[in-house]
Amino acid sequence: MPTTGTATTHYRCCLCRNRYDRLESPSGRLPGFTGPVCPDCIATQTFVCPDCGVRYHNSDRHRLQGTRDDCLFLCGTCHRESTCWEPTVFTVENPTYTHIRSKRAFGLELETSACPDYRSLREKTCFGAKFDCSVNGMEFYSPILYGDEGLAAVEAFCADAATLDFAVDSTCGLHLHLDMRDELAQAVKSVAYAYLRSDSVWRALVNTYRANDCGYCRRMQYTRQQLEDAHDMANFCDRWDRYALCNLNAYTKFGSFEIRLYQGSVDAKEICNWVKAHTRFVDWAKTQTLDEVEDAFHGSNNMKWESLKSIFGDIDLNRTYGRIRRERLGIPPVVREGASATV
Repeated sequence: MPTTGTATTHYRCCLCRNRYDRLESPSGRLPGFTGPVCPDCIATQTFVCPDCGVRYHNSDRHRLQGTRDDCLFLCGTCHRESTCWEPTVFTVENPTYTHIRSKRAFGLELETSACPDYRSLREKTCFGAKFDCSVNGMEFYSPILYGDEGLAAVEAFCADAATLDFAVDSTCGLHLHLDMRDELAQAVKSVAYAYLRSDSVWRALVNTYRANDCGYCRRMQYTRQQLEDAHDMANFCDRWDRYALCNLNAYTKFGSFEIRLYQGSVDAKEICNWVKAHTRFVDWAKTQTLDEVEDAFHGSNNMKWESLKSIFGDIDLNRTYGRIRRERLGIPPVVREGASATV
């Protein structure tokens, strides 16, 4: 029969099951463990969550995604509660449309490869944060935005991202949702057809990988005849692959068309230009018949580009995307007599 002294001066580690002198235990029983833990197991099989200060087994260790410190881990509870959050509702009493020149609402999803200290933005931005298994950072997604104030919200988020040294790489994309909730079926068809017809000219405005090789923004597969035959646009849109330049599948789920083509970016001017270009394009396309869309986007890519420029109706957008297009396609700049090279 063991003596009382033996029972009180020794313990069995609940992890390795070895017996130890109780004087060797620096902390005895720890929260979350079924019994005492020996010093060796504390050092090799446990960690302290920096948020709540509690020690846990390594099996409950979750890396803080998006940081450049691979050794920063949280417990499961803190990881769930503090790393992801929903966007806040965006409301403007008297919105203006001077710069965006479209009353169409929009939303953004911005993927990152690194986003150090991003949790400090939780109370500062209307954007939410969530995990995306395709990137090393976090995905930041906006509420429904509109007007010049919506562009300002994007600019504010990008300014914070720059301060915190956010980064993107080739795994990241920028996804733009365009509000289609109040459009009639014929307008939805016209917009879908406009993206089908203009696919090649949009691809000349992004980097080579997104244009040609990325499996997340493939070419659309539907035809004009299928659009004409569609009686229920929700059912029609639900049939198609979501990983396309224009994801029609989003119409069924969110009442939007999702433009998935653009490369990852946290540059405010790039993002706002992309929003302006597509909101104006959709505003134009919804008013056209399928024949009119086909007339506008027929012939060579140069002819299609001229049509797109007229739809933008904006010299700054035309110059910006004209320069990008020339660089992408290897087209030499236009040189006028007595002037420097221009686009």
